[in-house]
Amino acid sequence: MKVLFFDFDGTLYIDGAISGECQAELRRVKALGNPVILNTGRSYALVPRKVRESGLFDGMICGSAYVRLGDEVIENLTLPEKILRGAYEWGKSTGRAMYFEGVDENFSVNGDLTDAGEIFSRPTLPGITKVTMWCDPALVRDEDFPDLRILRFPHYAEGIRRGRDKSSGMKTVLDRFGLTEKDALAFGDSENDRDMLRFAGQSVCMANAPADFDDFCIYRCKERDGVPEALKKLF
Repeated sequence: MKVLFFDFDGTLYIDGAISGECQAELRRVKALGNPVILNTGRSYALVPRKVRESGLFDGMICGSAYVRLGDEVIENLTLPEKILRGAYEWGKSTGRAMYFEGVDENFSVNGDLTDAGEIFSRPTLPGITKVTMWCDPALVRDEDFPDLRILRFPHYAEGIRRGRDKSSGMKTVLDRFGLTEKDALAFGDSENDRDMLRFAGQSVCMANAPADFDDFCIYRCKERDGVPEALKKLF
């Protein structure tokens, strides 16, 4: 048995959908006894409902902080109020757009969702697992977010719990199955998948992945929608 971990955007989710061929291949490998786990940088509430309810996944790891298998939540590391207040004040003072991404709800600062300041008036703080800064990532300084790990992408930055990356939840899932990283097969396409791909005993990168991913991936897909291609080759 292999536990398969899949990045979402750019790996499974291409042009706003998981292709029919990809869905069929995921179901085929599941039927062979291999659990299929979504491992996305998105928070749980930002994973489209149709994907969450598709039956394609045996579990989900979201934002490196929230882990569920079936209907059981086995890890939920929400950000404390102190961190969220600091992030909110940064967004308000700079005028930069932010998302507060949660387990059940999402909020924004200077954006199109419910203003994140609303959460501080609630009797119970909603579960927020990450923050996203929609601006030039060079404008997001580590010292402005001392309690977060800042991940920078071409057009935005993300703040997640320190000590976490996309491999953290993988270990939690593998421990639950009584397995190790040698039993993991990971699929990803971009820089924020590096930790996941290096952690897994075997990994596959998409056609557009950084060139040096070939140093630790067993296969580079040739097609843009490469997951079906890789699964047919490996299973």
